Amino acid sequence: DTAAAGRPAAAYKSRLGRACSDQGAAFDTVLLGLGSDGHTASLFPGTPNLGQTADWVRVVEAPPRHEVSPRITCTLPVLNGARRVLVLVAGAHKRDALRAVLDNRDPACPGTHLAPRTRTDWYLAHATRPTAYQPYANRVTPTPPESPTHNSRRASPSPPRLPPLLT
Repeated sequence: DTAAAGRPAAAYKSRLGRACSDQGAAFDTVLLGLGSDGHTASLFPGTPNLGQTADWVRVVEAPPRHEVSPRITCTLPVLNGARRVLVLVAGAHKRDALRAVLDNRDPACPGTHLAPRTRTDWYLAHATRPTAYQPYANRVTPTPPESPTHNSRRASPSPPRLPPLLT
């Protein structure tokens, strides 16, 4: 139950706080996956207060179709504080979620809110790769906060390359 997960979440938050003084730069690299519903890091569509910044870690309830609930996850601000995010996506059943995230079509998908300090790299299994690939022209890349032109998000100067295939 959610109450039982509170103690390990508090311990993890404490450990992260001792290791890192700034939740906005706690990790160099974060490795994530993408669910068929667009969730990442146990942040699911409909997660209340998705962008809340008060905590480093939170307890969330996974939707009933998932085997493990409740879950402990880092908050979106902590994930976006990473220098780099790597996202592994495997399975044809995730193709629509991938396209929705990369095209920024659905703000309810937590995956659309990934914006680390420098870059996000997407690694796709062959079955996940879109069948009729069109460059994701609407994808934006964050500008590092220390940049004089920081505008939280900016349009990519050119369409991203198709993510590499996993074999």
